[in-house]
Amino acid sequence: MFKIIVALSIVCHHVQSKCKTESGCRNVALPLMDSNLEATLTANINTDKLNEQLQTYIAQEIKQGNHGFVTNVTTETLKGALGNLTRKIDTQINSLETKIVQQNTEINRLKAKDSPRGTYIRWGRTVCPGGANIVYDGTAAGKHYGDKGSGANYLCLPNNPEWNEYVDGTNGEKGHLYGVEYEISGNTPYPRSLHSEITPCVVCLASRSTVLMVPAKRTCNHGWHKEFSGYLMSYMSTSGRTPTEYICVDETLQSRGHGSSQAELYPVEAICGSLKCPPYVKGREITCVVCSK
Repeated sequence: MFKIIVALSIVCHHVQSKCKTESGCRNVALPLMDSNLEATLTANINTDKLNEQLQTYIAQEIKQGNHGFVTNVTTETLKGALGNLTRKIDTQINSLETKIVQQNTEINRLKAKDSPRGTYIRWGRTVCPGGANIVYDGTAAGKHYGDKGSGANYLCLPNNPEWNEYVDGTNGEKGHLYGVEYEISGNTPYPRSLHSEITPCVVCLASRSTVLMVPAKRTCNHGWHKEFSGYLMSYMSTSGRTPTEYICVDETLQSRGHGSSQAELYPVEAICGSLKCPPYVKGREITCVVCSK
């Protein structure tokens, strides 16, 4: 924080009785910035010009106060002239300080706008948490639970698809996408049954640049911001079924209505062995959290 001081050196041509020499005249220090204002101001001031203006102003004040006749200058006359000048300078300083605050606010807004930001998918919801903006919302999609091929990852399909060249009609030599449904019923971490309920999703733009999904946690490490928490989910772990990715589904999930058992999501449990118990517990549903920094 810097404070700029304007020093006005008054050369007293009309006050010989009060100021015999130039060294006898005192400097007047006026603070240009308030010490609590967090901004930097650079100003180049021609003090010689200020001296000339001040001398002229004081001479005019004295002349007007004596009805056109210059007589002996009194202390009260000088104080009045300097007070008027000080008030004018204070008014200009206040205006300048206001402009600086406005400019700093705009600079900070532009910096935040141009800063790198990360994206993530909030599975099971149609809105983003506080501090994040919606890119688009849609429906979770993936491979049919009985298909051996096609993709293995889940997608968040937007609700307003766009098309290019196409041929209608199914063809067995293509990959297939299906809407994803929850398969949550009985003995689950969620408070109600969500069997064959369609899974919504929303793509969110975080206010931070790095986004990380942490399995088996509900809180973020120090210095990280929690976007949302939930439960780890994937396709059912059964012999003969093909795999999917693990995703973090919000603990306050929503539904888009009833589906027809195509692509599916199940909560994921811990199985002891190479996965040590404790700290893990056999058959306990795994939590997850999405963090940003």
